[in-house]
Amino acid sequence: MSTRRLAFSHHDKGSIVIEIGRMYTKVGLSGEPAPRHVIRSRVEMKPYGALQDVWDPKYLHREELYLILSRFLQNIYLKYLMVPSKDYRVLVVEPLLSPSHFRNTLARALFNHFSVPHVAFMPSPLLGTFSLGRQTALVVDIGWLETTVIPLYEGVPIMSAWQSTSCAAKTVHNTVMECLIETGAITDTHTQEQNPAVKELIQGSLEDIIVSTCAVRSMDCDRTPPEVSFPLSQQYTLCLPGPARDACAEGLFEEGEGDLSLPSAVLESLLKCPCDCRRDLSENVLVLGGIASLPGLNYRLKQELERLAGDKNERFSAKLGALQFKFHQPPAHPSTAAWLGGSIFGTSEVAVLERAVSKEKFREMNQRLPDWTSCDPEQHEQLRPVPTRKLLPAAPSSLYKSTTKTQSAH
Repeated sequence: MSTRRLAFSHHDKGSIVIEIGRMYTKVGLSGEPAPRHVIRSRVEMKPYGALQDVWDPKYLHREELYLILSRFLQNIYLKYLMVPSKDYRVLVVEPLLSPSHFRNTLARALFNHFSVPHVAFMPSPLLGTFSLGRQTALVVDIGWLETTVIPLYEGVPIMSAWQSTSCAAKTVHNTVMECLIETGAITDTHTQEQNPAVKELIQGSLEDIIVSTCAVRSMDCDRTPPEVSFPLSQQYTLCLPGPARDACAEGLFEEGEGDLSLPSAVLESLLKCPCDCRRDLSENVLVLGGIASLPGLNYRLKQELERLAGDKNERFSAKLGALQFKFHQPPAHPSTAAWLGGSIFGTSEVAVLERAVSKEKFREMNQRLPDWTSCDPEQHEQLRPVPTRKLLPAAPSSLYKSTTKTQSAH
């Protein structure tokens, strides 16, 4: 065993797993089945406003991002986890193409402000498949602003087949809000008066409305769900019509101006993969994200994929028409499946050590992390552990005693 690993083992207590999403941040310790806390990705910053979004594009490429991330991490350590930062390495579950300035600033805040021993960055699609125990999958990550499709074959992302579309969770929220304003009604429980839906009263509860009452309509269903009531507060109740409940995800399957729909993005990604990988990928589709928990989403996506791939008028039928599409059900909620993979991965001390960066190494690299999507071998050479001589185990003391007696006898 190398001396570097011995030194790491004596002072290591595990990993803190952090996934900073556009809307929510998930934090917890490695080896746990679920995050300890799921919080909004915002922090109170008096110089910049009451609540400052961590991913605010105004500060995403500016030096003020260091102050925002430092305050945000301070709340995580002191308010939620309540653990000493110096005793735990950090595993960051990052988006597929996270901005370089954001990840460098996050690493700088962890090393300089909190003195963590090691920091490792891992892409969320890879960790999502890690929670399944598989190395080959077609990962569809439905985020807040965009949906990314990335094929993983034997644990290696095929970056040339990466696809992105703006059909994401925000599309679903906007669709439901438009339907509620047009057809919804709010009832005053005190006066029993019914008025048209108001955006200001619905905005704060829109996410709960979608999760509790909405579903994805299949292509072979011609029935409309019944109208339901959703309590907004003690005074107001929202009446949701049936068409608004099952039409929430229709925007995901419609082509936009210069933008792909969700099934088209999946097929475009498969089309760019090598032909001998397509069958394995199409039979291992994994959908991640909070919207992935909507009932019927996977079934509707499968129907749309089969329709586009089997339609002779579409350009996908010639090469993808014979494929079958099968979906995996993650072992956790789809929004926390990538974090769960990071929790499992963080328990392996050797695996994290091979991919982690120490504070000294970070300073040697001028506080710039190498890009894992880069093909430059010099960048990845900087992260490779320095080989050291293995320590041979000490011989038993009885062996020395017997050797001494033999020499004295001669």
